[in-house]
Amino acid sequence: MTKFDHQAYANLFARPFMPFTGLNDLIPTSPMVNTWPIQNLLPTGLTLLSGESRSGKTSLALQLMLNVVQGQSATFLILERV
Repeated sequence: MTKFDHQAYANLFARPFMPFTGLNDLIPTSPMVNTWPIQNLLPTGLTLLSGESRSGKTSLALQLMLNVVQGQSATFLILERV
C-alpha cells in the first residue's frame, strides 16, 4: 500500500497568489487627450454621416474636409424637418 501524501494533495488544489485589484488601479493616472479636427463637432476616428437621399451629406462632408485642410473653424446650422 502506498503512503498518502497530504502535502502533494494540498498542492494539487492550491490556488496561485492573485493580488487584489482595486478600482483605483483601473483608472488611468493621466487623462486621455482626444483631438478634435473640428472642435466639438468631429472627433478623431470613425464618424457616420447619414440622412435621406439628396439631403446634402456629400456637400457637408466636402465642406468639413475643406475646413480641416485649411485650418478654418467650422460653423454649421443644422435644420431638421418635423
